[in-house]
Amino acid sequence: KELSAKLHLPKEKFTIIPNGIDTDFFDNLKPNPVLRESLGIKQTDTVIICVANLYINKGHKYLLEAFEEVFRQYPNTHLILAGEGPERENITSQIDSYTSKSNIHLLGRRSDIPELLKISHIFALPTFYEGMSNAIQEAMASSLAIISTDISENKDLLTKGIDSLLVPAKDSEALKKALLELLENETLLNTLGNASHATILESFSIQKTVLQWKEIKKKNIY
Repeated sequence: KELSAKLHLPKEKFTIIPNGIDTDFFDNLKPNPVLRESLGIKQTDTVIICVANLYINKGHKYLLEAFEEVFRQYPNTHLILAGEGPERENITSQIDSYTSKSNIHLLGRRSDIPELLKISHIFALPTFYEGMSNAIQEAMASSLAIISTDISENKDLLTKGIDSLLVPAKDSEALKKALLELLENETLLNTLGNASHATILESFSIQKTVLQWKEIKKKNIY
């Protein structure tokens, strides 16, 4: 919309092609029990993961607040934070003040994000603003139940209540309720995970993106 207004061109003149995800790659990955063991996570424990650089706008503060409350009811739940950034010191300080700290894994920058996603059950990203999130797309390709914020960018990827739970930004109470809803209802957790995977296959796979580019080429648009 912004570009359309800036260039004084009708929206019909624009074609939006989303980022494409190699869904076959994620489908062929299997959960690695050794990776779980290396993190001190039992095979029967539930894993929540957040993949995001450590910036204020990613909302780690609120996720940690929510997890501290969730941990009191579900002590066999773990939270993985994968990413690096300027908020590390603040995040580390916050973690150290919590009773849940032994179950929070601040991993820094990792080269094995797909493998970490495959040992997880819930993907949580309480971001204040976003582009089209590659992290969310990869979580969808991994068949995870998604919890994120109800910002417009996320609504281009996700449908609340169908393939995700979307909550207001900067709201740890809403995050806690969403996490508890999934932890208390395994059927819902699995349903959302299957639906997020179906959404990525239908609309955001690399195969779909390639077809869209081919259609544009046929029309000699560029």
